[in-house]
Amino acid sequence: MRRSGSSSCILRPKTERLAAATKYPVSTLRNGAPIQSPLPRQPSVTVFTTTRLPNISAERYWVLSEIGQTCKGIHFLDDSVELPADQRIFDANFYILYMLWKPQEYSSAELFMELILKTVQKFQNRVKEIAEDDSKPFELYLVVDKIAVLSENILDSSLLEVNHVLDTKTAEKLSQLITSNDLLRCALSGISIGVSNQIRAAPGLVEAVLSILSYGATERRRSAKQLYPIGQMRDDATKSSIVVVCRNDDDLLGLDPQQDTDAVQGVHQSVIRAEWNGQGDHETFADRAHVVWRKMNSLTELSYAAMMDDASMSMFSVENLSTVLAVTVFILSLAHVW
Repeated sequence: MRRSGSSSCILRPKTERLAAATKYPVSTLRNGAPIQSPLPRQPSVTVFTTTRLPNISAERYWVLSEIGQTCKGIHFLDDSVELPADQRIFDANFYILYMLWKPQEYSSAELFMELILKTVQKFQNRVKEIAEDDSKPFELYLVVDKIAVLSENILDSSLLEVNHVLDTKTAEKLSQLITSNDLLRCALSGISIGVSNQIRAAPGLVEAVLSILSYGATERRRSAKQLYPIGQMRDDATKSSIVVVCRNDDDLLGLDPQQDTDAVQGVHQSVIRAEWNGQGDHETFADRAHVVWRKMNSLTELSYAAMMDDASMSMFSVENLSTVLAVTVFILSLAHVW
């Protein structure tokens, strides 16, 4: 099934269906948190959603800064990169695999599909080698950015639109190849593919990676202030429970040789999403990760709501009201003198 022009999806996780479809129970724990297991190949509806995005990009280095501040950690699969000193990131419940599709290296969807398959297998082997407990299942969401490097002579808007439509069709073909592959269909919880005609744009990085990591950020910040005294807050108290995985840092930095820090206007960009087995879209994936964060911090929706009610009530305490009254009188006296 294919839906175009809307980010909404008709499939949502069904606990009963998941429990029947997978060999692992839905309540399997990893680090004391509930986790949905990867699902084996089974007949199910696959939903493809293509969404056209505004013609202005976000500033890449700002996006990377936000990702670094909100994710649990960033890991590079490149063998030349040293393994992180803190290897607890390999015991995470949720991972985002971000990959940059470089057209000069992979000219077709089939060739890039082979790279995705090798990268996913390498990541799975890395987790088995390093994780303290590799027997527990985890979720992996794939995000790809396909950047078309066009000739500077192409200035006509109609030609740019035609090129973008063709690039989008190629990205949709890649999504179909991924969802029809038995290994990837089982290993992945969903995919998002960003398509752009500007090397400084990264729609997948913004609309998928940052969007997933930002889910529940307000709750995490507010809860951390209530859970931890001033000066005793943990470094990861406000971070998501999701780890970002890349082949190397070049994928994050992009294709711009000048590494321009400015955003770009007039960009043609879209994002293609695919979901299957009732696992939902990227927001549903983010919601499951946020549930794990609540579990690890001994929070529920009800306890968070009660905490916020207490915080709002404290604003109207006698001490706060007296302070507000004193400030108000001071301002009025200054106004009278003036």
